[in-house]
Amino acid sequence: LLTGHWSVFTVTPSSHVNKLLSICSQRMFLLKILKQQGLPLEKLNIIYNAIIVSRITYALPVWAGFLTADLTNRINALLAKAFRYGYTKQCNNLSKLISQMDDSFFKSLKYHGHCAHYLLPPPKAVGHNLRQRGHNDQLPRCKYNQHKNSFICRYLYRNCKIKQAA
Repeated sequence: LLTGHWSVFTVTPSSHVNKLLSICSQRMFLLKILKQQGLPLEKLNIIYNAIIVSRITYALPVWAGFLTADLTNRINALLAKAFRYGYTKQCNNLSKLISQMDDSFFKSLKYHGHCAHYLLPPPKAVGHNLRQRGHNDQLPRCKYNQHKNSFICRYLYRNCKIKQAA
């Protein structure tokens, strides 16, 4: 507010993916130069994972729920191109990366020491003796798609093995 103007920054999934793909395309050029210089595939794969996959997977559990099919296809096209050009040993798929990152994030989220643990709803207190449940979480009512796609709702429904109603 030093200049007297309020700025509002809105990050949409499409603007985030556009910026992400722009950065990753520049990094693919670096991989092209390294491959032309004779760097072996094992080393290229390490650098690919360090500068491209890590960029895509950064905070992926948070923004993955808001991706459209078009945005997912654009990211998958970049990952397929890297494999086709010989920068990596395996062809990554965004859905596989999302699943891996969700598993890792959701596993750590349930511990009380995690910085985002406070975002989880309190455990549901059951005063009567019912059959054993697979969880003791209060499940939120997901009325709007943005809430339904948030990582907390995805965690709760995935953790509880309950499918969200469409």
